[in-house]
Amino acid sequence: SLTTGAGFAGFVTKTADGTGAISATTIFVRLTANATVAGSPYSGNITLVGASANANEATTSSTVSAKALTMSGLSVPASKIYDGTTTAVVSGSPALQTSEAFGAGTSSDGKPYTGDVVSITGSAVGTYDFKDVATATTVTYSGLSLTGAQAGNYTFTIQGSTGATVTAKTLTVSGLSVPASKIYDGTTAAVVSGSAALQSAEAGGAGTTADGKPYTGDVVSISGSAVGTYDFKDVATATTVTYSGLNLAGAQAGNYSLNQGTVGATITAKALTISGLSVPASKIYNGTTTAVVSGSAALQSAEAGGAGTTADGKPYTGDVVSISGSATGAYNTKDVATATTVTYSGLSLAGAQASNYSLNQGTTGATITTKALTMSGLSVPASKIYDGTTAAVVSGSAALQSAEAGGAGTTADGKPYTGDVVSITGSAVGTYNTKDVSTATTVTYSGLSLTGAQAGNYTFTIQNPTGATITTKALTISGVTANNKTFDGSTAGSLTGTPALQSSEATGTGTTADGKPYSGDVITITGSPTATFVSTGPALGITVNVTGYTLGGAQGSDYSPTQPTGC
Repeated sequence: SLTTGAGFAGFVTKTADGTGAISATTIFVRLTANATVAGSPYSGNITLVGASANANEATTSSTVSAKALTMSGLSVPASKIYDGTTTAVVSGSPALQTSEAFGAGTSSDGKPYTGDVVSITGSAVGTYDFKDVATATTVTYSGLSLTGAQAGNYTFTIQGSTGATVTAKTLTVSGLSVPASKIYDGTTAAVVSGSAALQSAEAGGAGTTADGKPYTGDVVSISGSAVGTYDFKDVATATTVTYSGLNLAGAQAGNYSLNQGTVGATITAKALTISGLSVPASKIYNGTTTAVVSGSAALQSAEAGGAGTTADGKPYTGDVVSISGSATGAYNTKDVATATTVTYSGLSLAGAQASNYSLNQGTTGATITTKALTMSGLSVPASKIYDGTTAAVVSGSAALQSAEAGGAGTTADGKPYTGDVVSITGSAVGTYNTKDVSTATTVTYSGLSLTGAQAGNYTFTIQNPTGATITTKALTISGVTANNKTFDGSTAGSLTGTPALQSSEATGTGTTADGKPYSGDVITITGSPTATFVSTGPALGITVNVTGYTLGGAQGSDYSPTQPTGC
């Protein structure tokens, strides 16, 4: 009888055809793998029933070898980043080929037979042929085997090697820095400081392939000199500096690449200075900070990018940049006491590279001088009687002119500016140019000044001198008397005694009508006096008028004589 099982029968019947012939038939017998079949013929196993039945039976002592099964379904990435090991990451599910019926296919087709209980067990492992970037080319699978009731009838050929490579792990650099910004210099160069260093090593397979660390035992170090380069040379677009100039060295350097890194950094505008402008060294106060600017603004001559210094105020060759606008000048303050400098403005930069620069329009030393204010309202008498002094009696109220808006009028118009607190203080004094009658012609005013918060911005021109004279003071002459006479029909008379002036008094004392000279004045009585009776007839107490006395001496002209009367 035949061994029973899937695909097998307990017996096989073959019937002759019409000619009585029976076609050749192959009968399959299930045997355990590697079993030995002994004895011939094998009537105990196969019974042939029928006339002239013949069988080609198994040869004595034949064996059955296990069939090799193949599998598929596994894969590894085409490459991995160097991690210091030969380990490959395996994905997919291992699977045998689809089973086939006994006797179908070939013994080398790698397929199991239908009805056999056989499957794959274990965990797939992938292993590179080498751990290093330069030599790793394939991954070999392992870790799987067969299991199941009929597993002993098969051997297992694990999925063939897969081509795969190892790529360099990127190492990161630390220890370098650049300033957060630089002033525009026409180049992308950045100044790098610090010392480049790799991170601390970690064990092979530890960390991640993106952590930037080398592996313990690998000989790898940094060589070269660090260079920093901005992404753009221009102020508007420069945002990062990329490091370069460094390389890896050492026996395992080929397993790594070097990420030299970038850092955020900007470029600030270079200040350009101008020339060609000027303002007067000073101006007269006009209530504003405005200064009058003359000249034509010009930039300095250009220099090559990277030449000079970023503080030299010069543009760089090839940059299109020019000055536009109209220059204005403004004092630091409008006031005389504090105005020291004029700052230029009103100009700007134009051109394709203007945004890489700022414009230092500059300052210049300059001052503001006081504006002269004029006043009115005072007066003195057209003349005074000589009193031995230059004092004049002043009347009226001193007043400034009406104010005008700052910057209006002229700086010579004598008017204050609206909003300025300034007024006249003090008491007006009038003074003759001399005290003497013969030379006194004008009275000059004084005693007044300016006060108020903005008084320092002005000087004070007191009201112009007024024409005025001094008249003589009448001095009284005494000391002479008229003599009586016998009627002679005439008015002629004669005098006795010595003419004399009153006692002098201190200058400024008494009155101008008291007939007294002033102490210190040198005065003498001169002349030839004549006495004249007011009537010719005989009478008692007739008034006698005297004429002819004059005054001499250094100050004689400051006085007039009052001739004696009633002598």
